[in-house]
Amino acid sequence: MVKKEPKMFPFFTEKTERARKQAREFGQWLKPRDSLIEDNQEIGAEVLARLWEEGFYGYLVPKELGGQGGSILELTLILEELAPISSSVSLSILIEALAILAISQDSLPERSAQRLVRVINQRRLLAFAISEPMEREFSTRAQECEDGYKIYGQKIYVNQAEEADWVIVLAETTPGASLFLVEKGSAGMMVSDNFTRSSAQGLSWAKIIFEGVKIGSEQMLGEPGRAERICESALSKSASLVSGMALGLIKAGLNKGNSTPAQAMLKNVLGLERFFAESQIGLIAGEALCYQSGFALDRAFPEAESQALASKIFTTELAYRFLSRLSELVGSQGVDYMIEWKKWLEFAGLLRSLLGSNSFLLENLYKKK
Repeated sequence: MVKKEPKMFPFFTEKTERARKQAREFGQWLKPRDSLIEDNQEIGAEVLARLWEEGFYGYLVPKELGGQGGSILELTLILEELAPISSSVSLSILIEALAILAISQDSLPERSAQRLVRVINQRRLLAFAISEPMEREFSTRAQECEDGYKIYGQKIYVNQAEEADWVIVLAETTPGASLFLVEKGSAGMMVSDNFTRSSAQGLSWAKIIFEGVKIGSEQMLGEPGRAERICESALSKSASLVSGMALGLIKAGLNKGNSTPAQAMLKNVLGLERFFAESQIGLIAGEALCYQSGFALDRAFPEAESQALASKIFTTELAYRFLSRLSELVGSQGVDYMIEWKKWLEFAGLLRSLLGSNSFLLENLYKKK
């Protein structure tokens, strides 16, 4: 009887491997289209339709509601494959997943289910509006009025703001802060000032202004004043997904640097071989932290959310430092490879700031301890 070698990650199943395989096949189709996405500064109807058909946008929605019924670990592997191919597409999938995680935590399960069914059946893109113009100052407010609320204020750096059909808005209420699901195009709502960035140019990154946007009480997500816990949970679970994206950038950089053409061109770069070996060790540690956090989140293990945040901090810093150092070491000798490495470096820089800067997340993790 042949003894099987133990798996490094025993919680990987046929289903997780199918998810990775599906992403790789989709990535092959997507790769020649990504330059057009960046040039046109939009994902485009063809790619959007394919994303819905593949089920990537509704991956975390239960099957009985029309989604894929997938796990966070599976979606982490999908984003790991897609991040180096298209920053815009992988970021769009992440934002949709973040919003779905928030909607799933509604205090009324029936209302949550109805909304998720509409997301799938009507192919609704989502955005998550949290950031305020003045850091650490909460100015967006929802004032109670007859039959609901009126929202005043503005949110900045909203990913997928222009493309979204629904926007989840964090606003101050009495008591505390609450979340609202706002229909794009509502009277008094305006998307403006699309911010520029060097990565993920196929996805909008904009300011949303609210001037007395009228919404019904039924558009609240969860209970009044409970926004903090919903946001914290959704952001923490999404951290595992960001971690997977960072791993994808590291692996792509290593694979390209270790390819035969690259080795022939870069053979005289001092310290490169040792740098790759050290980076491989960091990658192994990052994989363990990322995959285990995804597995723990899917099973609601204690401390799983903190582990996911730690994974996001570790892997995004690792990706950014790896690609920065690689560019420094290679310099002009790697001119044929620098365009792609630079693109990945810019995206790694963006991933560091997603869901909150790493320094901010680290500070919060320390407080929890």
